[in-house]
Amino acid sequence: MDSGQTYYFVSRPRKFGKTLTLSVIENIFRGEKELFRNTWIHDKWDWKERYPVIRLNFSAITSRRIEGFLEKVGQILSEQALLNGIKTRGRGINVKFSNIYR
Repeated sequence: MDSGQTYYFVSRPRKFGKTLTLSVIENIFRGEKELFRNTWIHDKWDWKERYPVIRLNFSAITSRRIEGFLEKVGQILSEQALLNGIKTRGRGINVKFSNIYR
């Protein structure tokens, strides 16, 4: 049964860091054309199209308590909403994430 969904597999070369890979993808979707001058993708991407990028970095969370973890995730979601010009309503993580996703 065809659900109409498309899946993509993104691989990276060895020694080409996960963070660097995600930064490249992020900048492509944000439409940072000048960063990709003289690269393969430069003339293959529609740079007029820009997409919101929500980047959640859990490595910044050092709390071992669930309350501290949830508080930090809430802060990260608020920061990402602000960066993307999204207004979040409510204080709960599920509400913030839902607002960002929509």
